[in-house]
Amino acid sequence: MKEKSYGKIINISSMGAIAPPGPNSHYSAAKAGILGFTRDLALELAPFNICVNAILPGAIRTDMFEQIIPPGANKEDFFMEMGKMFAPMQRMGTPEDIAGAALFLASDLSGYVTGDRLLVGGGSPLMRMIK
Repeated sequence: MKEKSYGKIINISSMGAIAPPGPNSHYSAAKAGILGFTRDLALELAPFNICVNAILPGAIRTDMFEQIIPPGANKEDFFMEMGKMFAPMQRMGTPEDIAGAALFLASDLSGYVTGDRLLVGGGSPLMRMIK
């Protein structure tokens, strides 16, 4: 990337880095560390026209959430209720939601964006404001 004077680095953190959902200190600390790493690396690589950013997923329907479905619960109903609890958009995110954010950060559309974070959580940080 340095040789070509161009590049894009996208780190994956978590909404837990800025708004921990509960006592899960090791996870939240690790994800916050990714934000610090992203910012520091962005400063280091900016002179080489290399952009470094982070995506902070909110509640995304992945295996991580599949593991917490209570026995006997309807999977679709469970995820619908989770979405209502976590996001003003009233749904859980999908891997495709994260892919769209990554595509933006990887494209030239974000050519002047570096050292930043992109929250992909359906507005979930706003939930704390309205409760």
